[in-house]
This record gives sequence, structure tokens and C-alpha cells, in this order.
Amino acid sequence: MLNHKDSRNVDAHAHIFNPAFPLSPARSYTPGRALLGEYGNAAAGWNAGRVVLVQPSPYGSDNSVLLSSLRELGPAKARGIAVISGQSSDGELDELGAAGVVGVRLNRQADPRGGYEPLVETLGNLIQRVAGREWIVQLYSDPESLAACQDVLAASTVPILLDHYAGLRAGAEGFINTTQMVLDLVKNPNVWVKLSGPYRACQPAVDHSALAGITRKLSEAIPDRLVWGSDWPYTGGGKDRANRSVNDVEPFRNFDAANYLQQVTEWVGDRERMEKLLIHNPTALFGF
Repeated sequence: MLNHKDSRNVDAHAHIFNPAFPLSPARSYTPGRALLGEYGNAAAGWNAGRVVLVQPSPYGSDNSVLLSSLRELGPAKARGIAVISGQSSDGELDELGAAGVVGVRLNRQADPRGGYEPLVETLGNLIQRVAGREWIVQLYSDPESLAACQDVLAASTVPILLDHYAGLRAGAEGFINTTQMVLDLVKNPNVWVKLSGPYRACQPAVDHSALAGITRKLSEAIPDRLVWGSDWPYTGGGKDRANRSVNDVEPFRNFDAANYLQQVTEWVGDRERMEKLLIHNPTALFGF
């Protein structure tokens, strides 16, 4: 069996929410508290000795809480994915890199109000911005929008990590046409996928086991370009946000990441591929 207690295991997606740091006035939701120590207690359940902390969208491009957390954990245990703006200076990016940031995030699913700039343009600009730093671009969008960016993805000089099953959405009828879209996307050798947030891919009435097929297919198609993330502390979804005041605290989901990891282990069904998923792939991608 796979040793889930291996200290080299990497949780490739977690967030820290610390009320000591101000939220962005332009945020789409207000999170509850999720401190670094609380993450450590939770992560013991899935035995990850290393973590990739992802800048939460409510902080915008102020990465102060991310930097604080990375410095507290140190380079042996943590890496970071930041959010930058068009006004972020080279000096600011240098500071991020020195603290352990290895990539930037582009999230097109956080705000139910929409109003985003064209993805092709924004993604292309972001790739150019980080190309000289050996960073990655972490991208969360729907498969249809990603498919429209095929040329940009194919031409990218940096790895592109597609969040949360590449934005798949399953209803009662399953994944309509989008599974093949994702399998086509990963034919590009610089495109990676993160197995995380199954509740984002499955509507509430759909069991997470609906992801078994696509998980197996991805593990067979790109065994060297898959990573796993807990998505702790399991933030809510866009539909609920549309019906809530931005100033109301959004509750975290009730989710068992350890159980989800066990499901993924069963779906993949191969020790060597699981070791790649949890250890070797994230070690290479995030520069541990």
C-alpha cells in the first residue's frame, strides 16, 4: 500500500485566512478564520509534510498573509502561489520569490459577478510576466474557456497548472462533452492538472465518485503532470456567493480531505502513480 505518512507528501493547494491582514475592498466574499496552526492540525489527517499555499482571492494582490505564512513555515516545508496585478513591480516579484513563491494564480471562478477581461489576453500577459522567473501559472476556469486558449497554452514557455480538475462541472447527467475537452488540453506537454476540490466539480446532489473515471484517465494520460491538493479550508462556491452580502462571513464547507485522498488512491489504483502524484510531481513542479 501507499505510505500516506511519508513526510515528502505534498498538499498542493491550501489557503490561510488571518484576520490580522486586511481583505480587499473589491473581494467577492468574506472568509472565516483559518490560521496556519489550524492548517497544521488539519493536515495531520492526510499526512502531508509539505504544502503549497495559494493566495486567497479575498486578499486581492496584497500577498502579505501569504508571505507571512511562507516565512513562518520555511522553504523546506512550503511554497507559495501569489496573485499579482498589472501594477506589481519587479521588486515586488523579487520579494515574493525570495519568500518561496513559485507561481502566480489566475482565478476566473471566484466572483459570481463576472466582469473579467478576456481570458486569452490576461493569460498571455501573465505568462509573459513570469516567463523569466521559472514560475508557473495556476489557472482556474471552465473547460470551454480553457479550450478557447489552446494556442496560448501550447505556446506557453512556463508550466500551466489547471486547478480543480480543470474546472470540470458534473450534473446528474455527468460531464457533458467536457471530459474530452480536458483530455485534449493535457496533450500540451506544459499543461498540468490538480486533483482537488471535488465539490467544485460535482453539484451537491452528485456523489464525488463521479470523478473516478476522469481521475483514472488523467492518471493514465499524464502520470507525470498530476498533483493533489486538499483545498483546505474548503471555501464555498460562487452560486451561494451571489445570494450573500459580500460583508457576511461565508461558511467553510464540511469536507473530509483525508477521505477524498483515499478515494483518489483507489481510483488511481497504482502505487507508482500515487507516489508521483503526492511526491515526485509536486517536488519537481514547485521546486522543493
